[in-house]
Amino acid sequence: MKRIPNSKPLLVSAILAILFSFNLSIPQLIQNSEGLPFNYVSESAAKSNPFYKSAADQVIYDYFPTTEKKDPNSNTNQMINQLIDSLIQEKVARPEICGDGQDNDGNGQIDEYCTVGDVPQGDDNNQSPPVVPEQEICGDGQDNDGNGQIDENCNVGDVLKTDSISSDNSVSQVNSKSADEKKSFDKFGVVKIYPTKKGGEQWYIKSDPNSDPRFSPQTTMTKNSDGSFKIKSTKVRMGVFTSSGFHPENIKTLNHNKIALAGYMQSPNDWKNVEITGYVKLNSGNNDNFVWYARGGRHTGFGSPEGCEGVAYKGGLFYSGATRWEKEQYHSGGYVFGEFGKNIGPIKGKWVGFKVIMYNVVQDHKTMVKLELWVDKNNNNNWIKAAEKTDKGGWGNSGRECGGKADQIITWGGPIAAFRWDGATNVDIKKFSVREIAFLS
Repeated sequence: MKRIPNSKPLLVSAILAILFSFNLSIPQLIQNSEGLPFNYVSESAAKSNPFYKSAADQVIYDYFPTTEKKDPNSNTNQMINQLIDSLIQEKVARPEICGDGQDNDGNGQIDEYCTVGDVPQGDDNNQSPPVVPEQEICGDGQDNDGNGQIDENCNVGDVLKTDSISSDNSVSQVNSKSADEKKSFDKFGVVKIYPTKKGGEQWYIKSDPNSDPRFSPQTTMTKNSDGSFKIKSTKVRMGVFTSSGFHPENIKTLNHNKIALAGYMQSPNDWKNVEITGYVKLNSGNNDNFVWYARGGRHTGFGSPEGCEGVAYKGGLFYSGATRWEKEQYHSGGYVFGEFGKNIGPIKGKWVGFKVIMYNVVQDHKTMVKLELWVDKNNNNNWIKAAEKTDKGGWGNSGRECGGKADQIITWGGPIAAFRWDGATNVDIKKFSVREIAFLS
């Protein structure tokens, strides 16, 4: 019998030669293929695809994170990775790092295009960055700076107050002290609305997001010369885990009444009282919104039981500039919407900061959830509260689907906080973070 030689190595070499002759890279090809239609696949196969629509109900599955690592299984894969790395090193300029006094991008200028708020991000590692000592906040009864004293050097009249929304939905300043005296900044130089909980969970996007085991972007991210990232996928679901990681096998129940009694879905340090921050630049896209959310896990399935993991409070910034809170009682039929907040005007073509904050409060011996949505519409670290809502019951009527009350208040934490958007074909992002905030029960 005549022996037929293995032609796979020759075929791979030929394909690579063609790709590189056209100055293309593997990530570019992946991005260009995102618009292709999907064929029907099984439910188990769909769990590796965040954009899968079932043939039966055409439900879009929001989120399928995985903690598995994909290791090279052949010399061919290793060769491709090495070629891609060399191309990136040769063709991508190093970004300027603000504040280090060095000419990082090699253009003969030091710290060009930097503002006062641009600070170095520091070295990346697999640990959350250390908590920066907070400034003492007068009047909150907490030791914010961690020196063992409460409200030291404060006068009786120095009480922290925040922006409030008047009846006409405008933002009015009621601070008793100047804003500069109370500002505290995160590691990216972004103003914190609330201080980080001492020793609490926090996450910041890395300069190499693909090396972060706590981040599941589920899309191709291309680094820009200024250190920001470009995303061209039209369906984005980027998940962030706590330091405990995401382990669905540790979610013992999806009954919302039992989860509420425990106070968390997966682990005691699940994301609960959080401030989720990100700057976005919408380059192209229409008729949708950016949404930051937390207090649940994967958003998959429909109804009980699988869909009960997909519960969340979601703050939305529309491409038109409108703002609104929504509540997802289960995936994906349990939505209820709040009133529209302040409209900051169209956001296309400019950097806009967007914060979603949620925390529990107790009133008349009842636990409620305060929801705040803040925006930095001019990219100058001047944040205004654009929408707020308190879930004190009576909001929603689908909670019984997952064993809770019809208007179940989502008082518990969840293992995944997420950034999502649809319908945008070109978006730049930077300074993404999730922090557990302090002095809230």
